[in-house]
Amino acid sequence: MHIGKHIINSVLCFFLYSALQAQTTVQGKVVDATHQKPIVGANVLLLGKNTNIILQFAITDTAGFFKISDTTIIMNDSVLVKITALHFQQQVLPINYFQQHKAIALQPVDAELPPVTVKNRFPFIIQNNDTLTYRVKDYQQKDDRTIGDVIKKLPGMEVDANGKIFYNGKAITNFYIDGDNLLDDRYNVATNNIAADMVEKLQVIEHDEPIKVLQKNKLSNRVSLNVALKDKAKIKPIQQAELGAGYRNIYELKFSRLNLSNRNKAIQTFAANNSGTNISNDIIAHNNFSWINDLNDVNTYFLLDQNYVTPPLEEKRYLLNNGMMLNTNNLWKTKNNIQIRCNGYYWNQQQTPQYTNAAAYFLRADTIQYLTHQYNVVNTAGQWVNLQWVNNNQKFYLSDQLFLSSEQNTIQTQLSINKIASVQLLQQNNFSLTNRLYVIKPMLKKGIIEFTAIQTYHQKPESLQLNPAVQDSIFPVNGSSVYNALQTIKNPSLLSYQTLQFRLTGRHVLQNFQVTAAGFWQQLNSAIAIMPYNNMPFVYDSGTNQIHWNQYQFLGSYQLNWIRNRYSVSFSLPFNYQILQFKNSIVYTTDTLNKNLYFNPYAQFTWKVGQEGDVKLTLRNNTQSAQLADLFPGIIIRNYFTLQNNTIPFGEKQQQSISVQFNNKRSIKILFYHVGIDYAQQENNYIINTTLLQNFQKVSHLPYVNTIRQFQMNAGISQYIFPLKTTLSLSGSWQNGNWLQLVNDSLNAYQNHSWQVKLTAYKKLKQAWAFDYACNLNGSISKGLAALSEYRLSQFSWQQNGSIHCFILKQTDCTLKAESYFFHNNNSADTHSLFLDFIIQKNVVGLKTQFSLAIYNLLNNTNFGVYSVNGNMLANSFYALRQRMLLLKATFGL
Repeated sequence: MHIGKHIINSVLCFFLYSALQAQTTVQGKVVDATHQKPIVGANVLLLGKNTNIILQFAITDTAGFFKISDTTIIMNDSVLVKITALHFQQQVLPINYFQQHKAIALQPVDAELPPVTVKNRFPFIIQNNDTLTYRVKDYQQKDDRTIGDVIKKLPGMEVDANGKIFYNGKAITNFYIDGDNLLDDRYNVATNNIAADMVEKLQVIEHDEPIKVLQKNKLSNRVSLNVALKDKAKIKPIQQAELGAGYRNIYELKFSRLNLSNRNKAIQTFAANNSGTNISNDIIAHNNFSWINDLNDVNTYFLLDQNYVTPPLEEKRYLLNNGMMLNTNNLWKTKNNIQIRCNGYYWNQQQTPQYTNAAAYFLRADTIQYLTHQYNVVNTAGQWVNLQWVNNNQKFYLSDQLFLSSEQNTIQTQLSINKIASVQLLQQNNFSLTNRLYVIKPMLKKGIIEFTAIQTYHQKPESLQLNPAVQDSIFPVNGSSVYNALQTIKNPSLLSYQTLQFRLTGRHVLQNFQVTAAGFWQQLNSAIAIMPYNNMPFVYDSGTNQIHWNQYQFLGSYQLNWIRNRYSVSFSLPFNYQILQFKNSIVYTTDTLNKNLYFNPYAQFTWKVGQEGDVKLTLRNNTQSAQLADLFPGIIIRNYFTLQNNTIPFGEKQQQSISVQFNNKRSIKILFYHVGIDYAQQENNYIINTTLLQNFQKVSHLPYVNTIRQFQMNAGISQYIFPLKTTLSLSGSWQNGNWLQLVNDSLNAYQNHSWQVKLTAYKKLKQAWAFDYACNLNGSISKGLAALSEYRLSQFSWQQNGSIHCFILKQTDCTLKAESYFFHNNNSADTHSLFLDFIIQKNVVGLKTQFSLAIYNLLNNTNFGVYSVNGNMLANSFYALRQRMLLLKATFGL
């Protein structure tokens, strides 16, 4: 028995030994030849030498090791080992190499990734280095008239209510048309007028650098969008007209001419309407990019205002307007690569918004309420011209740009506040002239020198008249309880800015040395005239300012960019020596000087994750001094409700922030997602003091050190769902903030939590149907801390937009749109609004004309209510809406 067992065991051992002897094993380690670090995810292939057929394969682990075992492979010269890894040169070795060596070292290469194309019967995208390409026809629906309609439906893209475009959560910087920058950031005129069927593809360019001299030497974080046109769009100018008229004397007129050839590009439009389409939409500057990053913001805004807040509603619902615009944009290219650009517009518009607001301020021992009714007549006119000459080549860059702008506002408001009637007349003018010279020239072998000079002049006279004034407790008049008040302001300014930079480039290190000298001269002359009904007019002494403000800045910085394989570091250490000279002829007899030296370090660390993602850690410190608008001691009537003055000589705020942002995409799956975390802390040496009185409020800046803290998280995902043939996007954010509030001499701490969730979906339902849906959820909780721990205000809003498109018969489209708004707070009754629109379009091929009939606001809603919460304030606002509207329109080529 025992002998039999031994025989069987011997036979099994024999066969097992024979099998092990016949098995071929190849194992080793793959490392980076430069740093001798393991390479993770390298492909190791066993190939037939003559057939090139893959016999076996393995992938290196986190330690760089691999192991291949196979009984069918013979260890001889007919088998090769091929090793490949991203960003490394491939190696082909004999199979017996690893019998003599334990590791193989691969040389790193800087070669760009080959284009990756994902293509099937569904939509596809192309990833080629830093350029992502969408094929327009894959996402276009039959009712998409312009390229702007298509951009909204692209996975990874988002367009806000003003037409601003975001890619994977980041706003685009430049908008190109066939590679040419015709419009800067005022690109709505292109997205609203370039026909979708004229565009072949849309290209997202990450790390975009339009200046050719800097393309290999500058680390750019910009994201830009290029519209690649079809050949038929370049052959001849495209001219189109839209004529519309409807019930309640509604009209729409629009004429456009597009010349999109390679040598010359032009977009010219004329538009006029009173149908609720804001005539200024085409000229919105989305980025409002400042050329002067190191200086404090130059005061370009008005000091006086209307005290009107727009509702969270589609503008066409509430905009009661009548206006026109002429807009021209031209780009010429010469044979020697020089570009000349001219942009300009003129527009005017009248609006008549009607508004009711009930606001309650909850204090420790009291609640103060204001009930306001407004009927406004707003007349606005504006002119703007941009002239630019550019020479952009590989060895030299020269740009000279001239801006000229002017704006005039006249706003008459019939109002009542807490049943006290008044009329407010606000007049404003804004004139601006700016010239920018920018020169870049390579020097020595690896150096680049840059020079920038900017000169800007602003003039902003304003006046505000109250008939009668409602602030009788501030402006007492003997023998008269009713009087008029007139506030006048003159605020001219001049800015001169010169900077010189030297860039030193290397293979992995980029250095930048910069020096800057800048001067900012500004005046503020303001006065309040009191005009009693039965007394002589006089000037209110405490409402006078005669201020001369001189600001000199001497700046320098050193910036280091280090780039190596999948990592990069950007570090900047700028300093700012600032001299402020402040003289008020009314209050001070001598000049007040303030000298400060600020250091504002900045650092950013970037890690490449996978093939298409990155993680960025950003650290920033920024210290700014107050501007003239924060320092005037004399009272200024900002509007009928707000008076302001300041008692601090010089304000200062210091902000530190840290953020982590993860962006990724998977081109194969048409998937985009991002996650971000931000923390910011701002320390101020002043606090805003608000005094709530019977019919108005008085605001002033007082010296008091306080800190504002804010924490924020955001995330978003967008993907084309192949089985559903749907573009689905989901994004959300959460914010938490702590701050101090000084109201009626009571200092209290507050905390605010808010969150937002947005869902959008665009789907084609077979050939004859399609729908789109958008949902926005918003919530906030504002609560008191310490002694006000029982105080709590909360609100919630739910907005839904959807439309169903039916493509019936031939050349006929029908669309039903619905909008739903729901608002809830813990102190008032809920409000809900529903809007319906119906649009039918018919293409008459014989006439080459599209006719459309639109009925807006089918349910004839006449008002809209909304809640808002801020600190200890709860407001309930109601807006008058445009009534049911019928519009018949024809669109045809010329």
